Amino acid sequence: MTQRYLSHISILMLVILLSLIISSAYADDPGNTTTSATCVDSSNISFPCMCENASTLLTRTPDDNDVQKGPAAFVTDNENVTGGVETLLTREAYDNITNVSRNYYECWERSRVELGLPNLLNGQWYYTYENMTAAMNADPKFAKEGDINTRKLEIAAFLANVAQETGSKTAGDPYGGPGCQIQEGWGSAAMRFSKDFGEPPVEGGAGFCGRGPLQLTYLVNYRTFGNETGKGDLYYYNPDLLTIEPLTGIGASLWFWNHAEKGQGWPDTIPFKPSAHDVVVGKWQPTDLDIACGRCSANFGIIINIINGGVECGHTDARATQRVSYLIAIAREMGVTIPPGFAVDCAGQKNFAICQSYKPPSDSPSEQHGDGPEMLIASASPADQTVTFTFEENLTTYPLSIQSVSFVPNQPVSETQCIIDDEKPLAGFAYSGGPAAYKIIELNWVNPSAIKYGTIRFSVLGSWLRENKINPADIVMVRQNDYAWSKLPTTFDHQAGDVYYYYAITPGFSYFAVTGKKTVPVTNTVTEVSPAPVEESRQDAAIESNILMTTIPTTLASAYIAPEKTGTPVPAAPEPGIAEGTPVVYWAVLSGVIVLVAAVAILGRRWWLRRQNPKLFGKE
Repeated sequence: MTQRYLSHISILMLVILLSLIISSAYADDPGNTTTSATCVDSSNISFPCMCENASTLLTRTPDDNDVQKGPAAFVTDNENVTGGVETLLTREAYDNITNVSRNYYECWERSRVELGLPNLLNGQWYYTYENMTAAMNADPKFAKEGDINTRKLEIAAFLANVAQETGSKTAGDPYGGPGCQIQEGWGSAAMRFSKDFGEPPVEGGAGFCGRGPLQLTYLVNYRTFGNETGKGDLYYYNPDLLTIEPLTGIGASLWFWNHAEKGQGWPDTIPFKPSAHDVVVGKWQPTDLDIACGRCSANFGIIINIINGGVECGHTDARATQRVSYLIAIAREMGVTIPPGFAVDCAGQKNFAICQSYKPPSDSPSEQHGDGPEMLIASASPADQTVTFTFEENLTTYPLSIQSVSFVPNQPVSETQCIIDDEKPLAGFAYSGGPAAYKIIELNWVNPSAIKYGTIRFSVLGSWLRENKINPADIVMVRQNDYAWSKLPTTFDHQAGDVYYYYAITPGFSYFAVTGKKTVPVTNTVTEVSPAPVEESRQDAAIESNILMTTIPTTLASAYIAPEKTGTPVPAAPEPGIAEGTPVVYWAVLSGVIVLVAAVAILGRRWWLRRQNPKLFGKE
């Protein structure tokens, strides 16, 4: 072997050694690990923390509720501000921010005409500078704490969310045109009188759809707004006042902005959600449970979570991204300095309703019967292969029991966690269409957009059906999404003794309940039927009726999904020192590529030299 060959081999071995050192160092680098901390949620379930700096954050002194808190993101001293909100939000800045909606006929006329209010608003735009600043000045909290920049930041954050909720969103307008709609659905009668958000006090009366700049919605909010502002049930009986009176409608949204939502039956010291105001001024502090749920610090994403977390948080969502974009543009127009880390969305945060900041008190009405949550973990799965979690709930103790939860991913997924628990939604958000038994089903560690559809196999006790006068053939499963209930395609399977078995198809996972399509006297017998598809409501309807009902067979034999992946109660321990989602085989492939490139370079150089100097490569 010649000296030249030995030289080439030495170079090749050196390249291999360097590539292995680099890949090993990168794999062991803690900075490349998403998180090394383990968190526990409000149901005592352990899982990897969602905050990258969770190890640092989880070092707090226990508070009065024995829940540790992290520091506020920023706290500023109060400054004396003379002249009211007008000194913080100038007419020029407001006119620029609202230029599109202020000059767009649809924004100041369409809702007014639909609502039949020609004499009350006199054709005047609802969101005038005078109306907006007057309502802000009248509010006892809004833009009245912190230094001048913090107060202006609160106004910018509010207007950014107004743009998303009621803006014109015209192409080319960076501000989103805040202040276009007065009422959800442009004042349409169908939305105005809808019962989806709570039963009106008078049959045929106006319901509790979204009204005002932040679209105040749901019966519970209308009543609480009236009670907390000294008006009693005024807005419960007259919800249209929020559209007729601009100062009332804008004031209602500012009330919601400042309102820390409480859990039914919880002590006043324990909020279910913080107020957006407290988040902006730095008063809100994440608990250990918040940190476990990805709510790591006071930022704009927390505010999105408060307003519409059930829809926009926990995954990448264009609406949340738009809110951040509007915030940045409006802040720039107002001359606001956005604190570092504030202008983020809520893609990495769990919704407050699913992953709570505090453990509910043991006597809280939000807790139902049951022996606590059940949790299973399934291994990684390729696209279009069913992942199934099989549970062993007591079939004869509780009205509703879950046998299995499965889903079909539309892309490869890593480990997934499924949690089921007996939990009723908070007061005001429960199903109002009849007697119901509840379950909450969480599917964690998987992006909701990666779920093609899911299947829930469940059973219902005959004694509960008889008690509530529900025919077993009329059982339907309903799902809560965006705080509204949608009926799912539900099929009867079989009867065993006094237990009736069904399965339902769902586009996602959250709160579920079973109820009857109608209530009639019932016996112990049932005829096997496949219930016809029922009417859907709100955003889930298009998915469930247009996709699921056309792709899922209606008979049990063809609709049954054979379990291919079964969850096990013990999660696999992760490889130490390797970043999540970065397997060892990746580094092996990378090393191989480096070696291949080096070999090609060496051989190519040798070929070139031989071509240029053939005599050098003759036999020795």
